[in-house]
Amino acid sequence: MDNERIAELFEGLGPVSIRKLFGGKGIYFDGVIVAIVLRGELLLKADEQSVPEFEAAGCTQWTYTG
Repeated sequence: MDNERIAELFEGLGPVSIRKLFGGKGIYFDGVIVAIVLRGELLLKADEQSVPEFEAAGCTQWTYTG
């Protein structure tokens, strides 16, 4: 996913900055990471409040086993 497309997806939030991260890209808003793009997949950061909304939309939680 190119940076132009990422910026377009987050347009409603406001301007984001995009930086290299773990072989992917970190997406930041107001200096706080809100998502990453890794292996072509967009992964949004969640909290206790947003997890139920993501699950209701059919999203799966990202986990890391390294």
